[in-house]
Amino acid sequence: MSNIIIMNLSSLSAKASEEIYESDLGQIKGKNTADAPVKYIIDYIKKKNEKVGKILTVVTEEAENSFSEFRKMLSAYAPEVPEPVCIPGSDEYKTVIDVLSHVKKGDKIYIEATGGLRNTTYTLMMIVRILEYSGVTLEKAVYSKHNNDRQNSKPNRIEDITDVYRTLNLINAANSFTSFGSSDELEKYFENNDDVIIKETINAMRNFSDDITLCRVSRLDKTLEALNTYLKTMSGTELKNKDSALFRSLAEVIREKFYMDKAVSVIEYPDIVRWCLDNKLIQQAVTIFTEKMPRYFFEKKFFTVAPEEFAEKKKKNEKSNFGLEYELFYSGLMTDSCIPEAARFFRNTVSRGAQGNEKSIISRGKTDENIIFEALGECNDITTFAARTRKLKSQNGYSTDEFARALKKYFKIKRIVYFPDGTIREHEAILEKLETENEPEVRSAVSERSVLPKKMTDFPKAVKNYPELFMAVFEFRTEYDDEHLNFIGTLEKRKVSQLYTITDKLSVEELKTLFMDIYYIKTFVRNKLNHASEDDSDEERKSFFSGYERYNTDSELTVTEITSLLSDTLDIIRRFSS
Repeated sequence: MSNIIIMNLSSLSAKASEEIYESDLGQIKGKNTADAPVKYIIDYIKKKNEKVGKILTVVTEEAENSFSEFRKMLSAYAPEVPEPVCIPGSDEYKTVIDVLSHVKKGDKIYIEATGGLRNTTYTLMMIVRILEYSGVTLEKAVYSKHNNDRQNSKPNRIEDITDVYRTLNLINAANSFTSFGSSDELEKYFENNDDVIIKETINAMRNFSDDITLCRVSRLDKTLEALNTYLKTMSGTELKNKDSALFRSLAEVIREKFYMDKAVSVIEYPDIVRWCLDNKLIQQAVTIFTEKMPRYFFEKKFFTVAPEEFAEKKKKNEKSNFGLEYELFYSGLMTDSCIPEAARFFRNTVSRGAQGNEKSIISRGKTDENIIFEALGECNDITTFAARTRKLKSQNGYSTDEFARALKKYFKIKRIVYFPDGTIREHEAILEKLETENEPEVRSAVSERSVLPKKMTDFPKAVKNYPELFMAVFEFRTEYDDEHLNFIGTLEKRKVSQLYTITDKLSVEELKTLFMDIYYIKTFVRNKLNHASEDDSDEERKSFFSGYERYNTDSELTVTEITSLLSDTLDIIRRFSS
C-alpha cells in the first residue's frame, strides 16, 4: 500500500510571489498555485505517521518550465519525499493511462486540484472514478483558494473538496441501485452515517437488492412494503447534513426510475417488472411477473373470489410454496371454464361441503353443502338422495332437471363401483360391468385402479378431482385437456361464475390477450429460462399458441421477444389499473 499524490501543474508566472495560505494544519506558504496544497497533503500524511509514496505530476507543455521549480520546492520542503514523476499532459487519454500505470490496488490517493487547464479537473475526476473501481481509495482532495481582491481582508485558504469528489460516488451508487438493484455502493458510502432514516432506507434497499438478485420472490411482499415506506418517509423528512439531503433528492430519482408518479405513490409489481426489463434483468422480470402479478390482480380487484372458495383455497395453500393469490389465479380463476351448470354446481358443492373437520361442523352446525356432500357419498340412488336433501333451503341447484339427469348417471356409476354396504368391487369386475352397461368413457376414465377410492364416501371427491371421470359422469367434453386453455378458449362465452368474477374495465379481446400472455409466459418463457424439461402436455400448449404470430413455440426465445411481449402485457395491465 502506498500514499500517492496526483496533481496538475500550472505554468509559473514570472510575477509570482510567495503567498500565505490558511489551513486546518496552520499557515502554509506557496509560490506556484500547487505548492501550498501539495505541502498541506505532505503534512497531512506525516501527521498520520505515514510516508508519501509517489507524487504523480501531470505537466502540460505550457507548464514544463514550472516542473524544475516544483522539484526544487519539494526537495527543500520535504527531502524525504520521492522525486515527483512527470507525466505529459498533452494527450488526455494517454495521461489517464500513464497515471493508472503507477497505481495499484490498495493504494490511497490524494488529489491536488488547483493547477492545470480547465479540462484537467475532469481528467482528475475520470482518474479517481477508474481507480475507485480498481479498489483504490480516495483519502483527500484539496485546492488553493487565492484571494485576488486586495481590498478584501479574507486570507488565502487551502480548501478541502474531498466531499465534492465523493458526491460522485453517491450519484454512482444511486445509479447502481436504479440500474442493477445493487445497494453495495450506497451501503459503503453511508457506512459512517448515523441518520436512522438513511440507515433504514438503505437496509430496505439492501433487502430489495438481495431478493431481486436471488429471485427470492417469496420475500418480495414485505421487502417492497418496507422500501415504499422508507422512500416515502425519506422524501418528506428534513435532513440536516449535506449527504443526507442529497440522498433525499436521489430518493426522488429512484422513485421515478421505478415509474412512481403522483397518482401512484408506491412501487408496484408492474413497475418492478418494467424496471427489470429496462435493465435487462430478464429472468427476474419473468419470475416476478409470473409469481407476483396474481397478487397485484387480486389487490386491484382485477378478479374477485367468492368467500367459500377463498376459504377453501386458503386452507389448501397453507403448505404451498406459492402465495394464496397465485393459487387463486392459476388454480382457481384460470380453471373456472365453461362447463355444464350441473357439473359446475356439483364441483362447487363438493368443494364447499368437504370443508371443515368434525369438530368445526358440530360447533357451527352443518351447512346445506355439508349435508349434500354427505348424501352424495352415502346414498346409492337419487330417491334416497332427494329424501335426505328435500328440506334444505337452497333448492336452486341440485333440484333442477339438468342436475337430476346428471345425478341418475352419477348414482348408476356409483352402484357399479361399490357394493350396497359401501365396499369397492374388484377393479376388473368394475371395468367389465362398465363395458356391459355401455359406459366406454367412464371405463376409460377409471382404467387406472388409483382413480377410484376404496371408501364409497370419498367417491364425490374422486369425481370432482379427476377431470376425465368428471367429464364422463356429467357427459360433456372440453376442447383441451389443459383447463387453462379451456378457460382462455371459452372466455368469450363465459357466463357469470358463482366463484370468480373478472373486471369489466377491459374488453373481451384485451382479457383474452392478457390471459394468453400470462399463461404463455408461465409455461413457455419461464420454463425455457429455467431449463425445465418438457412434458406431454407441452404439445397441446404448443399447438394452441402456435396458431398466433404473437408467440414463439419453436425456437429459442430472444431477449427482444421476451421484452416486447412483457411490455405489451404491462400496457394492458396499466390500462386496467389506471
